[in-house]
Amino acid sequence: MGQRHVGLKITIFIVAELCIAPLSSAQSIVLECSIGGQERYEVVIADPISKSIHIGTRIIQGEVSAERMTWKEDGTVRMIDRSTGAVLHRLPDESYLQIGQCRSSKRKF
Repeated sequence: MGQRHVGLKITIFIVAELCIAPLSSAQSIVLECSIGGQERYEVVIADPISKSIHIGTRIIQGEVSAERMTWKEDGTVRMIDRSTGAVLHRLPDESYLQIGQCRSSKRKF
């Protein structure tokens, strides 16, 4: 029974590596963002090829362009303006409220 358990852990590790590897490709955009007043910056990795945005432990489908990254979270549209680094939340009247700030990451992935 101990061998089965070890095999399961190895399988999960391989699957996790396969899920993360495409996000760290040369085309990926890596940012560090503080959202909602957090003092700690969270790593955000956006992949324009797969149209995915990896935020913390979640992978969200979204749009990635030279100007912005946009995704839906809990029914609300969120956007990162790539020229200013502002993290924006779309309000019901279609205006935006800044809820955070991003900067280019110096981390290697």
